[in-house]
Amino acid sequence: MGLFLETIIVSLTILISALVPFFWKLNHKKNSLMFLVGTGALTGIVVFDLLPDLWSLGGSQSLWILFAVWALYSLMHYFKIGHHHHDHALPPHTEDTSVAHIQESSVFFILSSMMLHCFASGVLLAVSNEISSGLAKNVFYALIAHKVYEAVTVSSVIVEKIKNRNKVILALLAYSFSLPVGVALSLAFKGNLSPNVAIIATSIAAGTLLGCLVFDFWLPTLAHLKHSRRDLMWIILGLLLTQAFMFAL
Repeated sequence: MGLFLETIIVSLTILISALVPFFWKLNHKKNSLMFLVGTGALTGIVVFDLLPDLWSLGGSQSLWILFAVWALYSLMHYFKIGHHHHDHALPPHTEDTSVAHIQESSVFFILSSMMLHCFASGVLLAVSNEISSGLAKNVFYALIAHKVYEAVTVSSVIVEKIKNRNKVILALLAYSFSLPVGVALSLAFKGNLSPNVAIIATSIAAGTLLGCLVFDFWLPTLAHLKHSRRDLMWIILGLLLTQAFMFAL
């Protein structure tokens, strides 16, 4: 497909998804369904595609780096430093999906941390294209699978807490274009990236994606499944459909 087209598609996916709460308020049922299907889709891509690719590229070194980044992500999460979109993406069984409990002063911190996460995703997308086409494909679909829900939930907080529409638009644009900035900077310094450095950068960025999967998708999902176990079928559906799609490519 090519890095340029992949960057355009992922960036537009983020921007369009982020604009949804700006124009329409999603009801609880649609929000929950998107969350569960997205959890299954992202889980399948990370577990069955991305992790095996990292192992084949860098062996145990790649996985050690990935899990070290995940551990750091977990530590930041524990001490409330890295709280972002799962703070307002309440477990889907919760009827009150408002974000009133988030202070306005913390919105810009949430936005900054999510912009950093998107920047790292851009680095991952760019570097994966330099390493192998298989890894690049898996990273691309992993980003599509989780950026839709991530963008909707981040935007929900921004729209709810920032009352000035011009500031809302600027915030959404800054968030949406963090990923292509990561891609652009990675390309700018491409000449300085040795294969080992590229693998390390990929492992670090993939570690943030794994942290996102665990804390921002699976922890709320497990809380939800305690109340509605039959909704597990939506997670399985998301996983199976995504794997079938990737197998067909």
